[in-house]
Amino acid sequence: MGSRFPAVTGVEPGSAGAVRLPGDTIAAPGSRAATAQVTAAIAHEVRTPLAVALMYLSLVEQEAGAYLSDSLRDGLSLARGEVARVDRLLGNLVDLHRLGHLTVRPALVDAGRVVSDAVRGALRDVSASQVTVEIGGADLNDWWDAGAVEQIVHNLLAYAVHNGDGEPIAVAVDRNRDDLRLSIRYGDDDVGAGTPGATFGDRRGPRKAANGASGSDAGLWLVRALASAHDGDVVIDTPGAGAVFMVRLRPQRP
Repeated sequence: MGSRFPAVTGVEPGSAGAVRLPGDTIAAPGSRAATAQVTAAIAHEVRTPLAVALMYLSLVEQEAGAYLSDSLRDGLSLARGEVARVDRLLGNLVDLHRLGHLTVRPALVDAGRVVSDAVRGALRDVSASQVTVEIGGADLNDWWDAGAVEQIVHNLLAYAVHNGDGEPIAVAVDRNRDDLRLSIRYGDDDVGAGTPGATFGDRRGPRKAANGASGSDAGLWLVRALASAHDGDVVIDTPGAGAVFMVRLRPQRP
């Protein structure tokens, strides 16, 4: 049985019958631009099944949540949150490719609740007694990107757990005038409150940690990029064995 498509023969490059692809549409194989294009394309494709998974996890939680045990309901909520977080990370990759920077999607949310939930989600990887959370008395309800705040907390907690050698970790969130102030501290009690001169993050983009630990430098770069997208910044103070990260975010009111 022959092919349904006739073979194309006798077409020379540059002739009238040749099909040419624009040079700025597909980058040369092996180039940095090609890698970025492939990464963005994969991220875009993976988000489709993730959206389906997230939808059905939410439906199961809504329809059957009342009939599940507490542990199973908590696990379902955790799974839904992790799928949503991965989806946002893939969205960040697409933004980086298309725009060259990250974007935020603000909504009217309580940042204190977001931080508390993010810390609670991270407790599966660390002893609950190791982490304390302090929510300030100011009104934290404003226009924040909840996903960005959650990712910042997640990445900085992961860094503190990895580098803190079991030392206590303190998370605090409050307002300073109009800004949201988030701090994550581990190690020495006398670690300072951060200095603007210690701003971290490579503006050129994420890179692999020098010791080979995947995600360490890239995770900190993502924190800085998300803070910058929120018209904020991040500073770090490391005078001794510990460290404190200070994140400042500005509300993104419509």
